[in-house]
Amino acid sequence: MQKAIDSGAAVRVAEKMIEAQHGDPRVATDPSRLAIAPESIDVVADRAGWVVRADALEIGRAAVAMGAGRNRAEDVIDPKVGISIRAKPGDRVECGQALATLHVHKKNPAIEERLRHAYSVGDAAPSPRPLFIGRIGSPG
Repeated sequence: MQKAIDSGAAVRVAEKMIEAQHGDPRVATDPSRLAIAPESIDVVADRAGWVVRADALEIGRAAVAMGAGRNRAEDVIDPKVGISIRAKPGDRVECGQALATLHVHKKNPAIEERLRHAYSVGDAAPSPRPLFIGRIGSPG
């Protein structure tokens, strides 16, 4: 992987993938070309501690609910909206620190609350989880 990153091959693959989906491949090297919704709303920790859970499925559902994904093939995706993850399990956070940032056209308390409930902050750091938990199918 490092060789692909260092040689620029990884960026070229990303550019091809973006272009194949009718996007501007220049965003792979210049993210400032991406359009972003006008409002950014931080979803913050209500206490100091350790992020012990960030429910990826619930975060994804929040993204879909705000238009960043689809429930059905015919649903329209708004490429300007999205969620920036600011804290992940194992991170130490302070009260009021951003866990995630919503990029939206207008404030939606229901989406904010949904994202807030996707996170749990506890008194102790969670045990490290393995990078891989299993293999599906047979190799080669």
